[in-house]
Amino acid sequence: MTVTDPTGEDSYRTSAQASTMYSDSNHPKRGRRNRSTELQSLLDEASKYNSHYEYDMPRGFLRDRSVKEDIRQEEIERPRESFVPRKKSKSSRSNKNDANYKTKRDSLTETSGGSVKSLGSQKRSRKARSGKRNANNPQNGIGALTPMTLSSQDVEGSDATATYLDDSRVRNQEKQTGEKSTFANWSAIAGNVQFDILDLEYVRSHSLFEGTPTSSTVLTTRRREKSPQVVTVKLQSVLFENYQEEYDICFTRDLNIYNPMSEIGKIVEYMAAIFLPSYYAAKVQNEVIPFMNKAFDEENIQSFVQLVERYNQIVLSIKRQEIVDHLSTVKRIPTIFIHDFLHIVYTRSIFPQYRRLRQYEAFSNYVYGELLPGFLTEAFSKCQLNPNKIFMDLGSGVGNCVVQAALECGCNLSFGCEIMPNASDLSEAQYGELIQRCKLFGLKLPSIEYSLRQSFIGNKRVDELIPVCDVLLINNFLFDSKMNLQVEKLIQNAKVGCKIITLKNLRASGYTINFYNLDSVLNRLRVERFDLKEDSVSWTHSGGEYYISTVMETMDESLFDPSLRQRSTRKPTRYTR
Repeated sequence: MTVTDPTGEDSYRTSAQASTMYSDSNHPKRGRRNRSTELQSLLDEASKYNSHYEYDMPRGFLRDRSVKEDIRQEEIERPRESFVPRKKSKSSRSNKNDANYKTKRDSLTETSGGSVKSLGSQKRSRKARSGKRNANNPQNGIGALTPMTLSSQDVEGSDATATYLDDSRVRNQEKQTGEKSTFANWSAIAGNVQFDILDLEYVRSHSLFEGTPTSSTVLTTRRREKSPQVVTVKLQSVLFENYQEEYDICFTRDLNIYNPMSEIGKIVEYMAAIFLPSYYAAKVQNEVIPFMNKAFDEENIQSFVQLVERYNQIVLSIKRQEIVDHLSTVKRIPTIFIHDFLHIVYTRSIFPQYRRLRQYEAFSNYVYGELLPGFLTEAFSKCQLNPNKIFMDLGSGVGNCVVQAALECGCNLSFGCEIMPNASDLSEAQYGELIQRCKLFGLKLPSIEYSLRQSFIGNKRVDELIPVCDVLLINNFLFDSKMNLQVEKLIQNAKVGCKIITLKNLRASGYTINFYNLDSVLNRLRVERFDLKEDSVSWTHSGGEYYISTVMETMDESLFDPSLRQRSTRKPTRYTR
C-alpha cells in the first residue's frame, strides 16, 4: 500500500510552485505579492496532514497519484475508436459482473454440448443482479449485497481452501474450478467454527418447532403485489417437520437488495453438506442441486419451484432420529455457513428498517458504518479469539460484530455497547431474530450482552469488563481528538495481553514519551499494522489499513528508536507571515 510522503504529489506541487516564484522575481511589482502568497501556501501544505495539528486522515481518504497516472496513461494509449458510448444499464452493478456472467454462460454451453442457447442482454443484466456467486469470483464475507474484486491474496489462498474441501463432508460438493457454479461461495472463507455449535440437546428434546421467525415474504411484499409472475413456494425445515418457510420466486424484479432464490439455493447446499445423512445428502446433491443451479441460470421459475418441491420430498422421507444421529457425528461447521446464516438474520431484522440508520450527524463521532464479515473473520483469527475469551465492541451499531464473534468463535462473553437509539432498537430486533433462527437451525447461542442507548464513556458495565477483556474492537475511523483521549483513558485498565482492533492507530504518528505521559497505556502497546482488503467495510469499496494493538507489561521498545517510527518525531515549526 502507498504511504503519502514528501516525495509524492506534494513535492511535485512544491517544485512547480518554486519555479513560479523564480519566474515572478523578474517582475518586481507583482513578484513580492506572489512570493508571499506562494510561501503561505507551501507552509500550509507542509503541515496539512501532520498529527500535531489534528489533520491526520486514514489512508483511505488520501489520493493515490500513481494509480491515477496509470489510468491516465491507459486512456492516452487506448485507440480512439474504442471510446464508443455504451447504453446505460438499469443497474449500476450489472456491468461489474458481466465478465463473470459470460464465463458462466460459456461453461454452461460447453458442458451441455452447446444445447443451451445464448442469453440476451436483458437477461444478462438481470443475471448480474441475481446475487449468485461464480466460482471464478470469490467474495469476502456475505457477497450477496456488495460485489467484490478477486485479489491476488485470494488466488494465493485457493490451494489451501481446496485442501480444506477435500478434508470434510463438503468434498461431496463439486470443487470450484470454474466449470461449475454453486449458490454458496465455498472458496470465500476457509476454516471452521471454533466450538461445538450444534445444540443436540435442544434438537433431541423438541420434535416440533414453536418459534415465530420472520418470514422471507416480509421482504418481498411489494414485489409480489407488482409482479403477477411471482410464485410462492415453501421450503421444508430439516429439523422440524411442522415448519416450512415461504419464499416468493420471481426473476423479473430487481434482485439487487434481496434474492430469495439465491437464499434457497444456499440453504439446500448447506443442508446437504452438513445436516443430512450421507445417503440423503447424495440424493440432494445429485438430483436437486445441479438442476436448481441450471434453473437459476436460465431463470426458469417452473423448474426452480419443482426442484424445491423435490427437495422437500427428500427431507420429509428422512426419519428424524437418523438426522439426530448424523448430527452427533458432525465435528466441523464451515465458517462461510455462519456468514450466510447471519445474513439471513440480518435481512429479516435490519432490511425493513434500514432507513433509520441514516439518521445521524455527518462526520461526527456517531456516524454509522459496518465492518463486513470477511474482515471480522480475519481480525478474529489474528487475535486468536476463542471460547475461553471475552470480546467487547464499543460502538456496536446493530450488533453485527457481537453476534459474529459469538457464533463464529463461541466467546465466553460477547459484549456490545451502543449509544444511538435507532441502532440500539435494531440491535434488539436482530438479537430477537437470532434467537429464533438459532433454534430453527439447531445452533447454540453463546452468551451475548448489550449496553444500549448508553455511551461507553462513564459506563459502569464497560468499566467492569475492560480489565478482563481479551479482544476489544473500537471502530475509531472518524473519532475526533476528544473522543480519542477518552478512549485512551478507558483502556488504561486493560489487562496485559488484551488485543485492541482499530481502524486508526491509537498512537498518533510521531508519538513520543515525555514527562506528562509516562504512565499512559499507549507506551505499553505493541502496534501491528495490517492491510485492509477491498470491501472490508460498508462505507467504501477501497482498502486501507487496520491495527491490532497488544497491551504489554513493559514499554514498547520501538518508542526509543526513531528509525522504527518511520517519521521524524520533531514537531514542525509553524511559520507565519
